[in-house]
Amino acid sequence: MPRFDLRSAADLVDAVPLMLGFHPERSVVVVGVRRDKLECFVRGDLNASPDEILRCVARQGVDAALVAGYGPESDVTPAVETLIAALERAGLRIREAVRVTDGLYWSYLCTDPDCCRLDGGPVQLDISAAEVAAVVAGRVILPTRDALVATVQQHQSIPRAIQEEAWATLPPPATAAPQHWLRGLRVAVAWVNAIGSALTHYHRGDRLRDVDVARLAVLLTHKQGRFMAWRGNTGCQDEIAIWAEVARRLDPSLSAAPLVLLAVTAWRGGDGVLAGVALDRALREHPDDEVAQAVDGLLRLSFDPTHVPNRESDAVAVWRRHLVIEGIERVPAPPP
Repeated sequence: MPRFDLRSAADLVDAVPLMLGFHPERSVVVVGVRRDKLECFVRGDLNASPDEILRCVARQGVDAALVAGYGPESDVTPAVETLIAALERAGLRIREAVRVTDGLYWSYLCTDPDCCRLDGGPVQLDISAAEVAAVVAGRVILPTRDALVATVQQHQSIPRAIQEEAWATLPPPATAAPQHWLRGLRVAVAWVNAIGSALTHYHRGDRLRDVDVARLAVLLTHKQGRFMAWRGNTGCQDEIAIWAEVARRLDPSLSAAPLVLLAVTAWRGGDGVLAGVALDRALREHPDDEVAQAVDGLLRLSFDPTHVPNRESDAVAVWRRHLVIEGIERVPAPPP
């Protein structure tokens, strides 16, 4: 994520769409700061619980916050005032608070007319320095959240014949213990070749071939393939783009692992909003998927993206431990 210099209400208004990846509507956004460094941002609907937003922000150990509300004044002002009160009760200093309505913004705190006009300052339409930084970092600003959701929805399916061809390349199930190890090695080699081919096509500016998408999806049905994928991804924009394209071209039968991997990759890359959108689809199509549930839970807890587990099993273990601590789930009884 690019760095943001939030010195004024105008800076905050410019930066929020770049953080989220879309222009918010009827929303409140809180930017958490610790020692003048941006640590997190949280978006909620105007009717979102202030306490829930506060919990997400407070977990990051921030000492100050900036608040932006989007929508009509009659709805935004009560939501922002309630949210500010909750943040201040928690000991956070409010550095700025703004309302954005119909292309204009107003500050709730700044009284300097040379900085924040009483009749509303125009939302910046020209390319700002923050937008330049975002483009360099590979981020795109979409018009609405619905447009962001569309980037991970299924748009087409891989032809059945190509899917069957990809399944045929997967090493056959092992029937003896030594063969399990050999099969895992073959899957690992196949994974390195498949992801290498996909990255090569992206670096050349080409669209992924159907066979590339099918092979990646099929390899993710194997435990060793998912292990390689989780361990190897870095959160770079190319990887995010690859998994988003894979997700768009898969039907629900193969979508769970790629969507979770897209979420993990986006989260590591600092795009928690895209991660959340990917997990929404994953859980809609696979509501009982334990890994998707765990990653979604950790994301909603504002878990530090630099500490995202490197394995599925670790993510599930961390989430289960949280459920036990919170008393939501009991520790399993030992076997008799």
